[in-house]
Amino acid sequence: MQLYERTLDQRWRWQADDIAAQVLHLQAPDGGFIHAANEFEPSYTSSLTCPIHQGLGALALLCYAEWPHAWPERRNLIREALQRHFAWLCKNWWLRGNVWTGPLPQAGFCGVSNQDLVVVAAMAKYAAIYGDDEYFQRYGKPTLNLYISPRYYHESLGLFERGDKPNFVERTGYHYLVITMLEIAHAATGDARLPSVIDNTCRHLFDAVHEEADGLLYLAWGAQTYSEDKGRVAGWDLYPHVMTDLAPLLENMAAYLQRHPDGEKEAVFRRLEKTLAAHVYSDGTQPLNLRGEDPLFRIACTFSTPLWYYAILRLGDRLQNPSPVVLPTVHRRCRNIVWKTNQTMWSIEVDGRREFAGLKANESGISIGPDEVVYGADFSLLDEPDVVEHVVGD
Repeated sequence: MQLYERTLDQRWRWQADDIAAQVLHLQAPDGGFIHAANEFEPSYTSSLTCPIHQGLGALALLCYAEWPHAWPERRNLIREALQRHFAWLCKNWWLRGNVWTGPLPQAGFCGVSNQDLVVVAAMAKYAAIYGDDEYFQRYGKPTLNLYISPRYYHESLGLFERGDKPNFVERTGYHYLVITMLEIAHAATGDARLPSVIDNTCRHLFDAVHEEADGLLYLAWGAQTYSEDKGRVAGWDLYPHVMTDLAPLLENMAAYLQRHPDGEKEAVFRRLEKTLAAHVYSDGTQPLNLRGEDPLFRIACTFSTPLWYYAILRLGDRLQNPSPVVLPTVHRRCRNIVWKTNQTMWSIEVDGRREFAGLKANESGISIGPDEVVYGADFSLLDEPDVVEHVVGD
């Protein structure tokens, strides 16, 4: 949608239309969305799921529904789909809780702050677009009240309790979800309590910044807290550095600095931007994380939609309409592992032996070991690299 508004190239509008149509198509007869999962994928039912993935699907449809360029006929289809979806979600998830909490005593869905706030945002946005606030008033608002109460929101720290184990605040990266969902809820409801919570959480993101030996600034993985005293941070778990969360966190920081200019924080923000730029690989991907235990997460990467979105926002009127490109053949090395990738295929080698390989367009098209084949894939095409990258990140 952003690309179409800036370029008026119809292919971006068609893709936005297609995505909305596919999400609608993926609604199960019971009202939930199939493939609304992560660790369970591919999931062909709505039962293997969680509130955040269900809520993000609903938000995607709502963002499309309020878009001036959306198909008008789809707006009613989305309203009907989300009425069925919220009915299913509340029946199956209201007060359900998680393994640690058990059933929730007063409000919430799974009892995890970043997840439940996605549902709150979706219900609030639905009410604003369609003028129907039944679900928000009955389920969303009580949940919002809980999560901005001292039970979950530690005002002195600018951090939110996660909620699925004791004394464990949301990791730094997950706070971009918390902030963004509160922003959506505020835009939809005008709740006067939320701007100060949003600003406070954004301001405290700067507490997590530290410098590494490479001279770049990073955000710590998460804060350590005391069981009883939530007025101060006990320490920081620095690693791993989750790079795929950095772009949306920078969006939150940039918006905060526009509201509250601060020269010192602006300088930190610019250095964090350089860290983001320094970790974009030659094929446009990012490491999932750095300085973690498993080097595979540094080299086997996916295209980062948050990075694209951040670039679109940052470039503004300077944005040029992206053209299709053929990806180079890349050999990306870390320790004893090599990730090989091109436009259509990938492989993982350990100590010079191919352990896994596959086709990007077929998530089931994976070969195990050096000899197994996949129909239509000639993995020898990965042998000659256009680019060789050595990743350290320790």
